[in-house]
Amino acid sequence: MRILQVITPSRIAGAEIYLSRLSRRLVQSGEEVIVLTKRLPAIEELFAGSEVRVVVGGIGGKLNLLSVFRLCQLIRSERIELINSHLSTASLIVSLAGRMCSVPTVATVHALNNAFCYRFADHLIAVSEAVKSHLIRQGIESEKISVIYPGVDPAEFSPAGKSSEIRHELGIPQDAILVGVVAHLSSKKGHAVLLEAAAKAARSGCECFYLFAGDGTERARLTEMAEQLGLTRKVVFAGFRRDIRDVIEAMDIVVQPSIEGEGLPASLLQAMSLEKPVIASRLSGIPEIVEDGRTGILVEPGNSESLYRVLMHLVGSAELRAAMGRAGRERVLSEFDMKLSVERTIELYKDLVLRARG
Repeated sequence: MRILQVITPSRIAGAEIYLSRLSRRLVQSGEEVIVLTKRLPAIEELFAGSEVRVVVGGIGGKLNLLSVFRLCQLIRSERIELINSHLSTASLIVSLAGRMCSVPTVATVHALNNAFCYRFADHLIAVSEAVKSHLIRQGIESEKISVIYPGVDPAEFSPAGKSSEIRHELGIPQDAILVGVVAHLSSKKGHAVLLEAAAKAARSGCECFYLFAGDGTERARLTEMAEQLGLTRKVVFAGFRRDIRDVIEAMDIVVQPSIEGEGLPASLLQAMSLEKPVIASRLSGIPEIVEDGRTGILVEPGNSESLYRVLMHLVGSAELRAAMGRAGRERVLSEFDMKLSVERTIELYKDLVLRARG
C-alpha cells in the first residue's frame, strides 16, 4: 500500500514519536510510507536514518483551503491509497482532501480531544478504550472506532542494567533511590503533586532523588516550588531528552501523577518494558496499562498524601520493586508489543482500502 501519514505538530511529544516508530515499522513490513508535516526541525530529526520519506511544508497548523489543495496534489501525484492523520488540525485537512480525492482516511486520536475534528474521517483509531469511550460520548458511532494500543518495542526498551552514565551526568548519586517522571512540564501532568509528596517523604527522612525529564511552560513554576519546599538539591530538571530509554533505565521508580485525562502514556509502557515499577493516577487510559498491585500501583489524581504513602511503600521494598518490574515487562510482551500494534494497523488499513475499491 501507498500510505500517507499527516501530522501538524507544535512540539515533539508522544504522538510525534509514535508516528516515527510506526512509519519505520510499516516500511519494514513492506509498505510505502510518506510523512507530510509542517516545518519543525525536531520532527525531521525523528526520521533521520530511516527509509521513511518525509515531505516538509505544504500543510500548516490551521485549517485552510490552500493546505487542502496542496494535499490533494500530493495524493494524486504519489497515487496515495490511504491517509492516516494525527492531531486535530491534520485530521480536518485530511478528511476534506480524502473526500475530494476519493481516498480513505483514518484519524488516530491520541488524547481525550474534542471529537469535532475527527468526525469527518472514514475511521478512527483510538489509542485506548478510554479514548474510544470519550469519542462515543460525543456522538461518534462505536463501529467507526478501532482501539489499537500504540505499544512499545521491547527489544529497544530492554533492561541492560546500566544507569551510571546518566546519573553521573545529572549529578545523582549512584546508590540513591531515583524517582522519575517523563512528561511535558504542563499543569495537567501533575508534577506539583509529586513535589508535594516528595516534601512529605523528605520530612520522613527519605533520601530519594527526583528526576523530571521533559520541558514546558511549567518549568519555572516547578523549579520555584521545589526551592520553596527545600527540595532543590534533590530534584533534577533534565529538560527534553532524546536518550529517553537510558534516562528511564537510570530510574528506580517511574511516576505518572497526571491530574487530567490521558490517552495512553507511552512513558509508562517504556518504563514497564524496562522492568521499572510504576505509580500512576487512576485516570483515563492509565488503568488499561497498569495492573494495580501487580505491575505498579494506582493512586487517586491530585492526592499527594496517597502518592506519598505509596512512594514510601515502594522505596522501602527492593523486592517489591523488582517483582513489579518483572510483571510489567511480561505485560508489555503479551499485550503492548509494538509488533502487535503494527499488525493491527496494517490489517485495518487493508480493510479500508479494499472497501474503498468496492
